[in-house]
Amino acid sequence: MCGIAVGFLLVVPVAPALGDPMDVRATLSVQGQSFLPGEPVSISVTLQNTGGKDVRMVKPELQGETTTRALVRAPDGKILKYTGDSGESMATGHLLKQESSTKHSFWITKYYWIKAISKYTVQVFTATKRSTRNPEELKSNLIEFEVVEPNGDFEWEQSHTPLHLDGSSKNKMSWQVYTHNRDGTLSVYARGFLGTPGRIPGSFLGPFPIADEDTISTELDEDANLHLLYAVDQEHTIYELITSNATAKVTSSERYTLDDSSAPPALIKNEDGSVSLVGGSLILATEAKPPESPKPKPIARKPPPAATATPNSDSSLWLIWLAAALAYAGVTAGAICLSRKKQAA
Repeated sequence: MCGIAVGFLLVVPVAPALGDPMDVRATLSVQGQSFLPGEPVSISVTLQNTGGKDVRMVKPELQGETTTRALVRAPDGKILKYTGDSGESMATGHLLKQESSTKHSFWITKYYWIKAISKYTVQVFTATKRSTRNPEELKSNLIEFEVVEPNGDFEWEQSHTPLHLDGSSKNKMSWQVYTHNRDGTLSVYARGFLGTPGRIPGSFLGPFPIADEDTISTELDEDANLHLLYAVDQEHTIYELITSNATAKVTSSERYTLDDSSAPPALIKNEDGSVSLVGGSLILATEAKPPESPKPKPIARKPPPAATATPNSDSSLWLIWLAAALAYAGVTAGAICLSRKKQAA
């Protein structure tokens, strides 16, 4: 007896057609026009889909030689080398909806060593999922910024090599402190270097607005921590003390005031290498604490989700092949059944 062949109709969701990547416009902007050596430079990339369909994009990341990259050029045309950690961030895909835009901001000085006093131009290339071999497809506009010399009269530089408890030497630390007047505001800045200044990219502190340069006092303690003292107000009645560790992160900030019996605050280096402040009366003290690591969330044991077909994924293709295979099997079984009936007759 011949069985009955049953054919199955499998409904497969069809992925919507994606738009043309050339409908996306990449616009680059920079916050500010002039910066000091080592000062962070923030740029923003805006991607706008001007077409009527969604476009699969690669999220912009300043990853030097990957699918999305920034070209930073000096006036001589030389392209700066990417100096960031290649494992910091990877380009990830996302869907840019029709007639919508997305904005991403970056510290370009985190990825490129912009150290020389010069003008620089930046242009960002972003790629689509379909054109990762040609990132120039979505080229942004060209922006320009300048790294300038500090224009203040105060300049101080000092290095120190801390010691371990056993007397062996730690890494040498160097500090530079200088003043700069920007848009009518006089401020003091500091840069910390591991080793000799200028050889390894340093960290950056500031701006700290000051009353005048005559009130600035600086010292390094035995651990190469910077102590920076200056007057905040024009009457020289309020002083601020900034203490920074070897990584150039502000660890403490204290404010002192003068009364009838107190002398102006001053920094003194002791015989053991520590630094003390004498004079003034403490009115405010803050301490910068490192951010706490987020506590891990408990893992919820859930059953694995059922496989679903998503646009532009391989699951749709497997479902199509499965439907075709089932249909072929049904037709083949029916043909065999008819052939057996004819032979029996």
